[in-house]
Amino acid sequence: RGGGLGPTKIASIASFGVGAGSGVGAAYFYASAAQAYKAYAAKVKSGQTQNDAQLTRNAEEYYEGTLTPLRTGLYATAGASVALLGAGVVLVLVDDGPVFAPLPGGGIISWTSRF
Repeated sequence: RGGGLGPTKIASIASFGVGAGSGVGAAYFYASAAQAYKAYAAKVKSGQTQNDAQLTRNAEEYYEGTLTPLRTGLYATAGASVALLGAGVVLVLVDDGPVFAPLPGGGIISWTSRF
């Protein structure tokens, strides 16, 4: 097969690009969730130290209102990143990689030399 950017290669590049962008989003949500968890833990400790039920309730409301959405965003973006990067790999392999190569890795070598 000839070189150039066919639909499969374009789709794999797009999949890698969007997957990498989702990975950046996952890193943002991870950092935000880590900070939010520290704040939550401090609120819980403060409520326990002062034996204050209202502070403990405030901590639980903070958890549900702030930490839960951040955690959901983390899982969603990380899952999307893994799925998109995996799809990009599959597209590369199917294009004319080792799926159709007689020897393991032979297709990847020929694919990269023509890409």
